[in-house]
Amino acid sequence: MKAKKSKVVLYLKKAVSTSRVKLLLWKESISTIP
Repeated sequence: MKAKKSKVVLYLKKAVSTSRVKLLLWKESISTIP
């Protein structure tokens, strides 16, 4: 049970970090478009 929970936490952390990167890339792409 404990191992499963930690796996979920890792997955959530990964999802948050990837969405954060996507958001940054999205903002950058908007700022580069004149």
